Amino acid sequence: PYSALLIITLLGTLVLGLVFGPDNRVVLSLFEYIQLPVEATLMALLAVALAAAGVRMIARRRDVYSLIFIGTALLVLMGTAPWPFGGSGQSATFGWLRNWLAQVWAAGAARGIVLGVALGAITTGLRVLLGADRPYGD
Repeated sequence: PYSALLIITLLGTLVLGLVFGPDNRVVLSLFEYIQLPVEATLMALLAVALAAAGVRMIARRRDVYSLIFIGTALLVLMGTAPWPFGGSGQSATFGWLRNWLAQVWAAGAARGIVLGVALGAITTGLRVLLGADRPYGD
């Protein structure tokens, strides 16, 4: 039932966006009161998961890669999260570093993953087309 509800609301939101346009009050309300809280919740879950993973990693092994992971996680969280006492200068500096990490290193890694997926899909497709692999059996 949850999958059906998800698909129905997805199609309803798509129809509202296509019919009324993205600047409509209803569409903006859907974004502001549904999409933004969901994104904030997922960001909070990401912060907790990164902190827990970092603590477990440091407890199990202490090497250079663990320190790089902890440093990167802290940098991303400090660049994304709001500062409690209005430190806009610090937030801007960490935000710039976070954006640089996301645009240079993370984008390169994402491109590598997408290339790997594409090569795997091409290889699997060729194996099926050439008859070397029968996915459904006969």
